[in-house]
Amino acid sequence: MRLLLDILHASWTLAAEMAPYLWLGFAVAGFLHVFWPLGTITRHLGGSSGWAVFKASIIGIPLPLCSCGVLPVATQLRRAGAGAAPTLSFLVTTPVTGVDSLLATYAFLGWVFMLVRMLVSLVLGLLVGGVSAVLFPEPVASWRGDATSAGPASGDGCVDGDDCGTCAIPAPPREPFGRRVWRMLYYGFWELPSSIAGSVLTGLLLGGVITALLPAHMVADTVGAGFWGVVVSVAVAIPLYVCATGSIPIAAAMMLKGFSPGAALAFLIAGPASNAVGITTIHRLLGWRHLAVYLSVIFLGSLGFGWLFDQVLAVGGLTIPGVAMAAHGGHGLGVLQWLSGGPLVVVIAAALLAPRFAALRARRAKRGEEVNMKDNVTCLSIPDMSCNHCKATVTKLIGGEPGVTGVSVDLSTRTVEVVHEGALAGPALLARLEAAGYPSTVLEK
Repeated sequence: MRLLLDILHASWTLAAEMAPYLWLGFAVAGFLHVFWPLGTITRHLGGSSGWAVFKASIIGIPLPLCSCGVLPVATQLRRAGAGAAPTLSFLVTTPVTGVDSLLATYAFLGWVFMLVRMLVSLVLGLLVGGVSAVLFPEPVASWRGDATSAGPASGDGCVDGDDCGTCAIPAPPREPFGRRVWRMLYYGFWELPSSIAGSVLTGLLLGGVITALLPAHMVADTVGAGFWGVVVSVAVAIPLYVCATGSIPIAAAMMLKGFSPGAALAFLIAGPASNAVGITTIHRLLGWRHLAVYLSVIFLGSLGFGWLFDQVLAVGGLTIPGVAMAAHGGHGLGVLQWLSGGPLVVVIAAALLAPRFAALRARRAKRGEEVNMKDNVTCLSIPDMSCNHCKATVTKLIGGEPGVTGVSVDLSTRTVEVVHEGALAGPALLARLEAAGYPSTVLEK
């Protein structure tokens, strides 16, 4: 019991230290989500030019999308005309950074580490895009599709400079400013925290376990603080699914227990940028060649920059200040940490428990359904749906279908139950889901 309390205390301390900066990052993320729409981004990512790769790398840095949440966005960008090279750059810089995780990095590791993380992310984004553009060039798309279709072939759509009055889609009515502010607050303070709740909780608990259980000198006595420590951190990071924010308390705890700053940097790069779902999605979206470039740059880049960071610090006689002092009892928590840490824990708990309560309510509601209503229910299997961001995207896509009256998503089984009136346009729905990055199959009753 004492051991469990030590782990929980260390995890809570990590959460409270990170919370003020995390909430600030969520607020900025909400603003970007509402006032920097996806269509604006898409227009800058066509073709395989160096300029497109540079813009994709820069655009991805502040966006608060996790390793899983970035996949459907990248899929939509690719379907809308983004080149393969800038799409790869976007897939590297976006999950590795994000405005929320950068501010949390500052809270734990200081501004130098924050800038280095951002710089390494940018360099790797430019590198993966540049290598892809040189080895596998492709022409600039001559069309502009939408985010849910592959678009017409060259010559069938609206080409830049043409008068497309006959096929232009009318602009949606301007949304009231108050409504946009509400959407900004909802996304920043609920939808985004909910989408990364599981990963953040995993990071906090693992950070607590490392802080409470790992002997202070074990790392130095076994793998040392040099290159092998970087290798171990990358080997642990690659199979572990953790978002950019969730990786921070783990990296901070690693440094407190003897890992070098370079090893922590390598973990912060390799962890968020690699996971099984991302690998399969990139293969399906861009093919084996681009996937090989992506994995090579992530693996070698994490090792190389981790080792280089340690060498620069050693030559310059520099240290990294501000490494989660509260994690080892350096000082007590302040009022701001308590006031922001408490709501963070509440939101994480609510986000993780909400699907369970929804599933329980759905099961209870089913008991009262009439037998003939079963003919109006379709069940889908969506293997690539793995987080709350995926859940929100899939629910929105399916809920907009004509005749659909209810959508119930079960993330534990990665299935969706669709309640509809009359027949459901199955092939068209499956095509739209696949275009958004969620290949699906209909489950037999």
